[in-house]
Amino acid sequence: DQLSWEHAKFGGGAFTQALYLGLHDGEADQTLVADRRVDNDELGVYVRRKVRNLVSEIAHEIKEKYPKLYAGREVTQTPVNNFQALEPFALTLLPESR
Repeated sequence: DQLSWEHAKFGGGAFTQALYLGLHDGEADQTLVADRRVDNDELGVYVRRKVRNLVSEIAHEIKEKYPKLYAGREVTQTPVNNFQALEPFALTLLPESR
């Protein structure tokens, strides 16, 4: 019973954008010394934080566009609580070939 908003700023939804930025742009590499690898724990932490931030960036636009729907309510994201892979994984980030 949750609504999901796609936004032109993201080219889709906030969750998809967070995954893209975390993996493609390597933003999920959260080790103290960036090791150019993203594992499932790093990605889970990053996605939870990034989705919350992305939704807060567009919340005012959604409230303006749908005032009746959000009268007296805040625009929030569905919590991304259980970001678990069936098997642990790690992805090595490679530089883009030109």
